[in-house]
Amino acid sequence: MYVKDAVVQRIESLCKERGIAYNALAVSAGVTPSTVYSLLSETRRDVSLVTLKKLCDGFGITLGEFFSTPEFDALEQEIRLARRKALTACFVFFSHGGAPIAVR
Repeated sequence: MYVKDAVVQRIESLCKERGIAYNALAVSAGVTPSTVYSLLSETRRDVSLVTLKKLCDGFGITLGEFFSTPEFDALEQEIRLARRKALTACFVFFSHGGAPIAVR
């Protein structure tokens, strides 16, 4: 799991636990709803620490509290994940005779 995925899971979990809609979180954090939805999008890979701090303020927690979960403690190094994904893509590419295919 990537850090971004863990961040999304944590935001979703906090919203569910507290009964907060994403729009309400945006209002309490002082960001636009599109900022929250963009951060949660699968197509977006990076998370701004400043935005995450604002969301934490909206939840009424610190960044330390946000990241203090087993999911973040168990994260693999990002560089290993990126290498593994690249090697898998190469293997799949060459095992299909060099024909381009989609790899996730």
